[in-house]
Amino acid sequence: MPVLDTSIVMTFLLAEADADAARAVLAAEDMHAPELLVIEAANALIKAARRGRLSLDQVQPRLRFVQNLRVTWHPTTELVERATDIALTWQRHPYDGIFVALAERLKDPMITGDLALVRGLAGTPVGKWIRGLTPWPGRAK
Repeated sequence: MPVLDTSIVMTFLLAEADADAARAVLAAEDMHAPELLVIEAANALIKAARRGRLSLDQVQPRLRFVQNLRVTWHPTTELVERATDIALTWQRHPYDGIFVALAERLKDPMITGDLALVRGLAGTPVGKWIRGLTPWPGRAK
């Protein structure tokens, strides 16, 4: 039951280079995500529109897509204390810590396209809960 990171959703929604791999992740069963993913996605969609990557009228439909993902949503408030510990201990952002804390709690990997996060936590006790988007077993060839 992997944890879905916002970067995966945005890679798919913005048709970035690894969009096929992101699609495979999104098609997986039994995914989990913190509720924070929705607001992070909204922020990224707004930025994309402001930078001309999306039209303004594409933002809301994509946000609805995010809200309707087939994932089990987890309240952020249940994860914030551990996320803060992770952020302080390994010099990460607390919002990244939310996803890592959920993966740690579920004892399942977080799938992310954020290579800086993967590299930054590699070799730490929480690094074992983080997997990069590629290679992903369902990735289209």
